[in-house]
Amino acid sequence: MPKYRRDELELFQQAYLTGRQLADAGALEDAIACFDKVLGKLPRRNRRRAYHITDTRAPRGADSLALPAVFRDALLAKAYCLNELGRFDDAFAVLERALELDPENPRVYAELGFTHGAREDLEPARLAYRHALELEPENPEYLRALAHFAIVEDDFAAARAYTERALAIDAAFVPCLQQLGFIAYREGKLEDAVRVLRQANELSPDDREVVLPLAGILRESGEPRESLALLTTYLSAHPDDDEALGLMTEVLQHDAFGEEVIEHAQRILERDPDNVPALDLLGWGYYRHGQLKEALAIVNRLIALDPQQPHHRFKQGIILQAAGDFPGAMAAFMRVPHLDTPNELKAMADEAMATLDRAQLEHLLTRLRLDPVFRELLQLTPETALHQAGYLLSPLGLQMLLALDLSEEGAGLPLPPNPTVH
Repeated sequence: MPKYRRDELELFQQAYLTGRQLADAGALEDAIACFDKVLGKLPRRNRRRAYHITDTRAPRGADSLALPAVFRDALLAKAYCLNELGRFDDAFAVLERALELDPENPRVYAELGFTHGAREDLEPARLAYRHALELEPENPEYLRALAHFAIVEDDFAAARAYTERALAIDAAFVPCLQQLGFIAYREGKLEDAVRVLRQANELSPDDREVVLPLAGILRESGEPRESLALLTTYLSAHPDDDEALGLMTEVLQHDAFGEEVIEHAQRILERDPDNVPALDLLGWGYYRHGQLKEALAIVNRLIALDPQQPHHRFKQGIILQAAGDFPGAMAAFMRVPHLDTPNELKAMADEAMATLDRAQLEHLLTRLRLDPVFRELLQLTPETALHQAGYLLSPLGLQMLLALDLSEEGAGLPLPPNPTVH
């Protein structure tokens, strides 16, 4: 071994440990600077002499000098930081040196596999992890990585085999339980997915990689209250997790919920006043509670934020109709087909307009029997008379009106069926 004084080795170790603490805190550049203090004392490559780490076997038949393990550890830690920073080429250069010093170390191959995987080079990543697994067959982390690559390629049979092998080694290995749940979900086996993810959640109640998938699948499988309870517990510890808040917003749109809807939406809006999903949820909550004035104010705000969103116009029509403002509701519904509207929403708007047309025409016929002046004005200038009297019919509703006998003798006849929408 090259001569290093005891105090030098202690300084190397202290710099390495400081770097690890900085890396764990996310201060990656500062961590690299600490690792470089160690690596600055690493002997340069020498064609006539090889080096190896003291806790490994020397290369057979080589003139090799042993180096303290802190050099390998610093190389691996630096490679980790470089990968986290997206500096993959630099990470490869560091790992090449690590392989020279410790060619049979599974951690080196695992970090190499991670680097390839980060660059989406799946085949070399898979080969590196397989080599790591050959060197350390009982390490579930390497099996988890291989399962991940299989999932990326939709090879669920291989992924399941890797996860089950890992769980045979460590039945409480949560990352592979999470993977197994995801595989079951992708295969359409929701009950199996929920069962496995519940097991993972019992082992790691605060793990978002378990909580969020489980909550989402519970919502899909018709268990919104369990999903809500899970998210409520998680958000009590992580109130600023935007993805969890967004999922909770989706869960609360289920008809099973009442006051929770308004409270949740208001909590989000305190942090983000223009959060559209939260505003949408708040408007829905007010509508469900019969607070139509508040609901309308929210929907009008949504329209101001995005005037071209047809769903906001449709909801505006629903609220105005519930408030008894039929002309206002009709104006909102008539706007929907002129926006970039899905066919299903267009059909819903057409149906809403037909319902409003019939309600207004029935009211109008009752008025004709009682108001001969209005009947005469309607016969002469129907559109003017309707406007002055506060009616607003759709084009099809106007066709229905013009097809009626508006004379004094015919004003009480029942309405014909709604015209067919083409």
